[in-house]
Amino acid sequence: MLPDPLHPAVVHFPIVLMYIAPLVTAFVLSRMKRSESSARMWLVIPILLAVVAVSGFAAQQSGEAGEDLAERLVDHDTIERHEEQANLFVWFTVASVVVAVAAFAAGPVGSFLRVLTLILTVVGAVLVTRTGHSGGTMVYDHMIASTPAESVNRADIDD
Repeated sequence: MLPDPLHPAVVHFPIVLMYIAPLVTAFVLSRMKRSESSARMWLVIPILLAVVAVSGFAAQQSGEAGEDLAERLVDHDTIERHEEQANLFVWFTVASVVVAVAAFAAGPVGSFLRVLTLILTVVGAVLVTRTGHSGGTMVYDHMIASTPAESVNRADIDD
């Protein structure tokens, strides 16, 4: 049986995975220069970023499913801002996957794209932090998580 709402259970996967992505990328880059299996080592990075993108998309979709409940407690602009940040993060991560795949290129182009991928993972961690912070603000400042859905009444909130 899935938790209801699903969003709080799903949302932590892309956060954690994006936080470890720069560390894993830096580690792989540091080992690639000393290894003959560089391509196999690098394969970890686009796979990791693809998992981040898929889990980010799942978190985004589960957030959409819970939007009606959140709108009972939080103003529309706050929810829209969080949604836009989530969209930016997911699409940025998809673009990072593309760069990481292109980084299989040989020579200086591949080297440049691998370093660029590392930079993109750091930027991705910043983006997921912003998104998570805006979501956390809704949870803790507006008490979404501690208010049973059945007891929420817009008239009670407006008073």
